[in-house]
Amino acid sequence: MIKQSLISSAIVSALFSTYALAGDVKGKVVDHNNQPVSGAKIHLHGKTQSVTSDKNGQFTIAVDSDSQLHVTKNNYIDERINIVSDNRFVTVQLKPSSVESIVVFASALHKNNVEMASPVSVLGGDELKNAAKPTLGETLKGIPGINASYFGPVSSSPIIRGLDGPRVKITQNGLDSSDASRVGPDHANTNDSLSAQQIEVLRGPATLLYGSGAIGGVVNVVDNRIPSDVIESLTGAAEYSHDSVSNTNTYSALLETGSNGFNFHFDGVNRKGGDYETPTFELPSDEHDEHGEESPSEHEEHTKFANHVDNTFIDSQQMNFGTSYVNEHVTVGLSFGRIDTDYGVPGHSHAHHDEHDEHGDEHDAHDDVHNQEPHEELEQENVFARVKQDRWQALFNYALHNQWIESVSLRAGYTDYTHSEIEGDAVGTTFSNQSTELRTNIEHKFGQWHGIIGYHYSDSDYAAQGEEAFTPSTTTKSHAIYLLEERSFGDFTLELGARIEDYQLSSHISATSHDNHGDHDEDLHEDEHDFESIDYQLDLTNISASVGGVYQLEDGHNIAMNISLQSVRH
Repeated sequence: MIKQSLISSAIVSALFSTYALAGDVKGKVVDHNNQPVSGAKIHLHGKTQSVTSDKNGQFTIAVDSDSQLHVTKNNYIDERINIVSDNRFVTVQLKPSSVESIVVFASALHKNNVEMASPVSVLGGDELKNAAKPTLGETLKGIPGINASYFGPVSSSPIIRGLDGPRVKITQNGLDSSDASRVGPDHANTNDSLSAQQIEVLRGPATLLYGSGAIGGVVNVVDNRIPSDVIESLTGAAEYSHDSVSNTNTYSALLETGSNGFNFHFDGVNRKGGDYETPTFELPSDEHDEHGEESPSEHEEHTKFANHVDNTFIDSQQMNFGTSYVNEHVTVGLSFGRIDTDYGVPGHSHAHHDEHDEHGDEHDAHDDVHNQEPHEELEQENVFARVKQDRWQALFNYALHNQWIESVSLRAGYTDYTHSEIEGDAVGTTFSNQSTELRTNIEHKFGQWHGIIGYHYSDSDYAAQGEEAFTPSTTTKSHAIYLLEERSFGDFTLELGARIEDYQLSSHISATSHDNHGDHDEDLHEDEHDFESIDYQLDLTNISASVGGVYQLEDGHNIAMNISLQSVRH
């Protein structure tokens, strides 16, 4: 027993032991001309929080073990500085870069877009502010290799290398957006690009961390709704924009404040606009004479004109609240967001007869359209969508800084989503999705290998009810373990990745069959419907692997290549 106790104590001590270095490390960031660089971000490896250099390029960061500082600044090449026990002041010199360098949140290893082996595009900073549109697809469609579906000005999703729908996964801070935008092109995405810090587009093996189905790519929207840095003062921003084409007004605001490690965040967007205006055009006419054609006089009489695209309005409100506590070792936080949006679906309308003629007499609702009296008209009833979503996210990160395990992080989310299509005053079809997701990572370093091992859990309960419920209600669960490792050999960095996923799908399908029981009697001749219920189960094991490499030609320039393999087993 004594021997076992000693062994256990030794293991615990090894896992949680730290090096001798403890206290504050001060430094200064300068450029290639030894001029101070303000606004540079200094991130302590293994932790989530960071500090920023002041107007003199100076910074102070708390360090409790031998570690590494990752210094980044737009338009400069990233620098990594090792901190050991005798280093209390460091000078970091940043070299200018011809390519903008941005740390990729979805890379999981604090790498920037230039260092990654997999293709990645990042919109951030002023570039994102200038490109931001109300929809995610319109915001990203200017990036090479990315186009966008378009179903009106309020519903547009990204298309990556010709692939869209479920082949492109959309996430928020690494967790699935859990809406119905992957089901149909007229379903708006719930990720707001106006309040995003940066938007990342991943392609290739980097998508393995987020699932095996996103063969087109992953779009990750990053925001600061759970602040990961210490906020010491009240900061904020406000924006107003006006679209004259649709008379749309958009108001957005952001506020952040903090004290003694406690941080608070709020952002909101209000957008309201009418139908899109267009040059005057002729509406197609459905009125024909008995020969199926109109005479010139009849055509002129029935011709109608329009100067707008009907049913392209929007009325949307979004609010997000977040809070966090940050100290030297721990970052823990919680956020809540709500979306309430009504938007028109252009080209989606249903014809209905007038219930009364000009004298107030009722007409049979089942009369054939071609047998209408001249005074009867067809009313086009527009269809609009009503989207509501409540979204919770939680974050926990603990930095150990020992010789093996650098940090343990956990991010979880819960989403309650409904999308209803309203026809007049009635609800036609409702899509709903309640989802729970959890992702945990252990960042480690064994010898010369640095990487993460993680577990990913997802549970989605999707349902569709109504006239256009073409997809059955489905419950989907997945459990996955993934591994990502990298090692440097001089100027060459090797990356290895693998993911094993257990994918379970269950669905209840109601099939309709027609059986004719006429008995040659006109009064008894009718179709009877037999409903057959089918319980469908699918259980798959997805195995994915990738190999990639980056060769550093010179500062700011490299060559990257990768290969991935996927196998599915029933």
